[in-house]
Amino acid sequence: LGLQTPTTFCVSSDSMTHDINNELNIKNNNLEIDEDDRYVLKNIEYDPKHLLDLFKLPCSSQKLEVYLQKIRADGNAITQKAPWQVQKFIHGKEYTCMAVIRDGQIRAITTSESSCSQLNYKHIEIDGITRWVEEFAKKTNITGQLCFDFMEENKTGAIYPIECNPRVHSQCVTFLDMPEFGEAILSDTWNRKTLVPHSNSKSVFWFYNELFKALPGSFLGYRKHGEEQNGLLNFIFLLLTGRDADIDIDDPLPFFMRNHVQLPYLLMHTFRHATPWLKLDFCIGKVGTF
Repeated sequence: LGLQTPTTFCVSSDSMTHDINNELNIKNNNLEIDEDDRYVLKNIEYDPKHLLDLFKLPCSSQKLEVYLQKIRADGNAITQKAPWQVQKFIHGKEYTCMAVIRDGQIRAITTSESSCSQLNYKHIEIDGITRWVEEFAKKTNITGQLCFDFMEENKTGAIYPIECNPRVHSQCVTFLDMPEFGEAILSDTWNRKTLVPHSNSKSVFWFYNELFKALPGSFLGYRKHGEEQNGLLNFIFLLLTGRDADIDIDDPLPFFMRNHVQLPYLLMHTFRHATPWLKLDFCIGKVGTF
C-alpha cells in the first residue's frame, strides 16, 4: 500500500527464526548490538502468555533456542499454521487508535495513549496517526471496525503501526456521550463529518481495575506484568474527574453482574481447579489464565 511500517519478517518454523537471527548477527558483525538495531519476536495470534515477553533479536543461538523451547512447551510453537513475526523494535511512545470505516471512509476515529494492558482511555489528537489511518482506509476501501497500535519514534517523531486488530475495541467507550456513534456504525448513508470524541470528554476507566491498582502491596498479584500502581490519591482524582465505562443509573445490571457475579465465579473456578492465572480483566469480564 506504500504506507510507512516497521520492517517485519514472517517466520513459520524454528529454523526460519534461527536463519533470520543469524542474518541479523552477521549484519551486526556479531558485535555489541545497538538497541536501535533490535527486532522483537512476537506471536501474530492473540497470545496472553507471551504478549509482554518482548524477546529481542539478534541474540545468541543458544538463547534463542531456549526461548523457542519455552513457547513450544507452552503450546505456542512457531509453525506453518501458526506463524510468528520478527518486527523492528521502535523506541517511543505507544498509542491505540480505533476507527469505524465504511467503504474506505472514516466515520469515527479516536486515539488514546496506550499500555501493555489497556483499560484507560482519554481521547487525544495525533495528526500523524489520523493521516495514516485515512490513507489505509482510502487505499483498501475497507469496511469494518478496526483497532491499531502505533509507536511514535522518539528520535524522529515518525509514526509506525505495529499491529492491527479487525474487531470492535473497548476504546469505543470514548464515544459514550455521543449517541450519533451508533449511526456511524449502522447507517447505510453518512453525511456527517468524521466523529471524534469531544475535546473536553472525560477519561474513561473501569472502577475495579483502578481500585485494585490503588491498593497497597501486590494484592492478588494484580499488578503483575507491568501494571503500575496509581496510588489512592490518583484513584480518588480519577473518580472525581473521569467516568466508569459501565456504571449507568438507568441500567445498573451490567456493572453489578460482571464485577460481582461473573468475575468472582470465574475466579472461584480457577481456585477450585488450581489453575494459575495472570490477571483479572474487568472490561470484558474474564480471568486471564496460563
